[in-house]
Amino acid sequence: MEGLSYNVLGNKNKIGKPFLNAGVEYDLASLFKENQDKIDLLEKGEVLKAFCNSLKNLLDITDLKSLISGLFEIEYTLNSIKENGAIESDMPCFAGFYNSLSPILLRAVLEHDLDNEDSGTLIKGWLEALRIALEEELYVWQEKII
Repeated sequence: MEGLSYNVLGNKNKIGKPFLNAGVEYDLASLFKENQDKIDLLEKGEVLKAFCNSLKNLLDITDLKSLISGLFEIEYTLNSIKENGAIESDMPCFAGFYNSLSPILLRAVLEHDLDNEDSGTLIKGWLEALRIALEEELYVWQEKII
């Protein structure tokens, strides 16, 4: 009976820490894929770290369409984690991100000449606006991890 203490029983249901602490930076999609059958056991810190890693990965993307697709993938995965019973309190959502993105995008439109035939400068402005909003979002959530 000594092997059935509360600590031992509780540890059997926890997500394997080697997955999260192996020195590899997992993103949200990987966390969800690897733990789909036990998503309700995820800890808030694990989800936040994976979310931040996903945002960091987006900052490396230089194509506007790929960046937007990546945002939607993260949002979809985050919603899937929430729907499957994972931590609900103070979980990331994109409402704040979109609120901070709107004025930055509008500023990018104002700063670029819409009558100019070179739409590349406008796209670069949008890409930069997305990067700024991503950096702000990343900063907010990294502060919550610490």
